[in-house]
Amino acid sequence: MRICLLSPYNPKGPTGIGVFVEELARGMENRGNHVLVVTAENEGPAIRTSNGFALQELSLSRQNRLRNVSLTVRTLIALLKGRHDFDVIHGQQPHIQTSLATILGRLMGKPTVTTLHLKRQHFSSRLERAVDRVSEWITGRCSNELVFVSEHTRRSFAADNHPVIHNGVNTDRFHPVGEGGEVWPEKSPLRIVFVGRLTRTKGILDLMDALGIVQRSHGSKSFRLTAVGEMASDEKGEILERIRKLGIEDVFRYEGVLGNVSEKLRESQLFILPSYYEGFPISLLEAMASGLPVIASRVGGVPEVVVDDENGFLCDPRRPDQLARLISRFIERPSELDRLGNNARKRIVKSFSTERMLTLYEEVYRSLLSKRGSREVS
Repeated sequence: MRICLLSPYNPKGPTGIGVFVEELARGMENRGNHVLVVTAENEGPAIRTSNGFALQELSLSRQNRLRNVSLTVRTLIALLKGRHDFDVIHGQQPHIQTSLATILGRLMGKPTVTTLHLKRQHFSSRLERAVDRVSEWITGRCSNELVFVSEHTRRSFAADNHPVIHNGVNTDRFHPVGEGGEVWPEKSPLRIVFVGRLTRTKGILDLMDALGIVQRSHGSKSFRLTAVGEMASDEKGEILERIRKLGIEDVFRYEGVLGNVSEKLRESQLFILPSYYEGFPISLLEAMASGLPVIASRVGGVPEVVVDDENGFLCDPRRPDQLARLISRFIERPSELDRLGNNARKRIVKSFSTERMLTLYEEVYRSLLSKRGSREVS
């Protein structure tokens, strides 16, 4: 098959959708398909390469308010020019790039698939909200198939007659420390890791507050937190001030955006993701595949993979007191790290591998192409 993947987020960058597109493109190529990714140019740090699939990066307007329009126009031009080079179009989210591509796909007789990761709730203006809702309406009616990354996402779009394909993770790349690897040294600090964009909505300030509580009750030598990801520029001052105010400078380490997240996960013992909302977070899957127990907010599709006291713990968003209590539990009962971490790895290998995800998407593509072939014959 020849697949054209569209994405407003460059697969070289640090976004979850970018990671998804990169895994899907590389995996489909490895299975003998031909993949072209059409996306916006990458303006941030490149933490991955595009080796293994074709990547067409579109240069966009420097004016923020025109970037999505620029991306969409250039995407439509690319689709028209390359219409003989692909069989199916696969877009992400009800983005304007996706919605207008589904219309063009209809006109060209190319089946279109749209993966919906998360229903957007927050907008900077009424116009932005209106554009999003119109784009969502067009995407829903013009896509030949909608795919949802979680049961929660499907419910939020009220689309029960479409499939759920959970995101997958490469369990060969993300794996625990092997036999003879690190062992919990007596009285050593608990090594906690956070991977994601450092913003209020990812719960980073709540995590800071929780660490302050834990430090007061267990001391500064009981844990260390490593934060991996981009720190939002408009929230950086608030985050750094919170760290200073809580006096947790000695237990907090900011690594920035890394290309070797798998290594950082293997150096850690506990993963925390206290988000306010999520679709089906890939960072969570990567941590669990690495053999880490997790503490995560009970939001989005997270409860579809995290089971309380089996492979981690769920907590309510905006509740640093709950986070602190669960962190303290691991400090006081370090033996639970191995039990829950082993279960986390098993759950990912069984139900959330990249190979499983690829097989299900291939079935969607082949089904649509088969239906198109039947119509052409008749």
